[in-house]
Amino acid sequence: MPRAHARSKTSRTARPPAARNAAASAPAVRSAIPAAISRATHSAVPLEVSFPAPAATPSSKIDALTGDPNFMTSLARGLAVIQAFTDRKQQLSISQVSVRTALSRAAVRRCLYTLKQLGFAASDDGRHFYLRPRILSLGHSYISSMPIASSVQPVLEHASRQLHESSSIATLDGRDRHLTGFPSITTPH
Repeated sequence: MPRAHARSKTSRTARPPAARNAAASAPAVRSAIPAAISRATHSAVPLEVSFPAPAATPSSKIDALTGDPNFMTSLARGLAVIQAFTDRKQQLSISQVSVRTALSRAAVRRCLYTLKQLGFAASDDGRHFYLRPRILSLGHSYISSMPIASSVQPVLEHASRQLHESSSIATLDGRDRHLTGFPSITTPH
């Protein structure tokens, strides 16, 4: 089967300005682009470009479970809103939480309103929200119910006293690790 030969006869002036600037500033790119175009136009095999699958958003995870009659969508949305806050973004607007969770702004607003009414979140200006210390009570419920946390606590305290350093223990949950126990830090006198 004969190969189809097609050549691009574009002149330098026919290129868009961005392509001219990129080609002028990067000689390696300038020589690689025509070679790639040539290979693509001379090849009988179509070029395939694959992109990584987009990461699942909290909203898509929630939507996947919505058909389950025992699944509480509003609780899942509230937990997704809580998880949108990080150490790098401690104050977020409704729009920012909406983008991070892929939930509608109306759903995010209702979740933040509820969290604020329950004392888990606050807002000084009515626009930017942050989590309050009361949110730690959710994690404390888990930690205090784990038998390993209470049984390992004396060992951690002993290690801290001997090493004059803090020590902690974490548990794995899939790929995440969670701090489950830590002693009070002892300081040498």
